[in-house]
Amino acid sequence: AKIVCHLKIVVSNVTPSTGSTVGGTTLAINGNYFSNSESYPLIVNVGNQPCTILSSTTTMIQCQTSALPSSSQSQYQGYIN
Repeated sequence: AKIVCHLKIVVSNVTPSTGSTVGGTTLAINGNYFSNSESYPLIVNVGNQPCTILSSTTTMIQCQTSALPSSSQSQYQGYIN
């Protein structure tokens, strides 16, 4: 039997607040009680896509976003006056 346990973490800030839908944005996630062990692997998803963990501590995670599927990407045509 596989037992899944979710630990209660605290996220206080994520920067930057925007990024590209083609991926490659490095996020800094600040908070507390983060864990990245074999027993409790760290998994971050953004827009239902995996964010590749670059580094982590108990208070900070850095990850790089993946591209969103083209069907999920929105386009902004802009406005010129």
